[in-house]
Amino acid sequence: MIHRTAALIAVGLALVACDQNGGGFNVGEVDRSVVRPIAICMQEGRIRGNSTGTGFVIAPGYVATNDHVVRLPANCTRRVVVPQGTWQNLLKARVVWQSRELDLAIIHVPKLQRPSVTLSALSSASSPGKGERVAAIGFPTISDKMLQAKTTGNRAHLVSTFTQGTVSKVVVGTVPNTGSIERPMIQHTASINKGNSGGPLFNMCNEVVGVNTYGAFIRIQGEKRFGGTPVPGVYYAPHISNLIKSLRQVPALKVVQFNVSSTRCRESDGGVPIYLYGGGGVLAVLVLLSLLLALRKGTTREVVRVVESYSAWVRRKGVDTGTPRSPSVRTRPQPAVDMQTEQTRDRAAQRAGTPAGVGGRGGFVLSGFDGAGNAVRLEVALDEVETASKGAERGVIIGRSQSLSDKILTDGSVSRRHARISMTDGVLLVEDLNSSYGTEINGQALSAFQPAPLAIGASVKVGEVKLDVTAA
Repeated sequence: MIHRTAALIAVGLALVACDQNGGGFNVGEVDRSVVRPIAICMQEGRIRGNSTGTGFVIAPGYVATNDHVVRLPANCTRRVVVPQGTWQNLLKARVVWQSRELDLAIIHVPKLQRPSVTLSALSSASSPGKGERVAAIGFPTISDKMLQAKTTGNRAHLVSTFTQGTVSKVVVGTVPNTGSIERPMIQHTASINKGNSGGPLFNMCNEVVGVNTYGAFIRIQGEKRFGGTPVPGVYYAPHISNLIKSLRQVPALKVVQFNVSSTRCRESDGGVPIYLYGGGGVLAVLVLLSLLLALRKGTTREVVRVVESYSAWVRRKGVDTGTPRSPSVRTRPQPAVDMQTEQTRDRAAQRAGTPAGVGGRGGFVLSGFDGAGNAVRLEVALDEVETASKGAERGVIIGRSQSLSDKILTDGSVSRRHARISMTDGVLLVEDLNSSYGTEINGQALSAFQPAPLAIGASVKVGEVKLDVTAA
């Protein structure tokens, strides 16, 4: 018991230290909040042109982007869409506010199911500072031209591009073609190109500090337009305070419930906080002790469970720990199921006290194919799930590691501990365990540590492994 407690203390201290230092940048967490808005010019019922860029989710159903991404000629009937996962799944959007002078816009996409980012509420004088690390995520159109993947419907064009750099300076000024308003501007070195417009510039604590808009050119043609050859390493993002001020003052935006953080991101500085030096020696000893104890039978799983519990606690504090997710793709067709019969059997099963979607057949099977096309089959017994749900694991663990999981999937997209199947009040549930490439059910990505019902006929995607749920 003493050994086990020491291991848990070591892990807990390490995690608290990470939390106080900003937690580190998680590209997978913020990537799911970045989308590709497309403004379509319609004339006489035909498409005459379009404009595309990048946007980021600031509240459920609300996306921020640049004004010039959604602004079209006056003779156009504008239609705005946001692809979600595939080019076939185009969600209708509506521009609720835009400002040419600020080059900002907010669009409403009611059916969009993406998490919201956190905006840094610190002033431009406070953050980000010169030399701090920043990251840009967006959809540069040069990537579309260089990389073609027609056999998969150009799905690659819906995968965002990540770049990283540092803050060169933060000043108040204007740039050509933006009106006469002087505003805080961040000059940075995280590479952006046409198509990145409207995308977020993140600090290393997963907070948005700017809206990527411009890149410098070797020669400026006239006073109001850019032209010539791009200058590497000179890019501009108006400070996020421009957007926050508009969200708080514009009447049409008062309904947008966005998240802000007023805490300075220590991780961006790239150094170690002073308060960590004093306890560094003790922490190192405890962490080493935890690794040694992890070799004991059962300790490894217990340490991992502490990590999961901590992540869930962080989410309850309002910080979405997130995970790197693959973009949603259409799964292969589900096997034919008589849904009326299944629903009738489910209701009877619930009355009998057995899990919905399974009935009294003793269990279920997860079968399908991994990312390489190899057949996969996992058999799960109901008593196995019920017993595991009452234990320390709180369910049956699916993952790649034989020592950390109960059901093994060897595909490289599957995390060591990827997902959990559990039972609550006679209902089967599946949840993602903060995996690297996510878990989906019926095409919908699951948020980490948020259980969702699992029933016969469902389609489950574990990383890139596609599985159908059938009765045993």
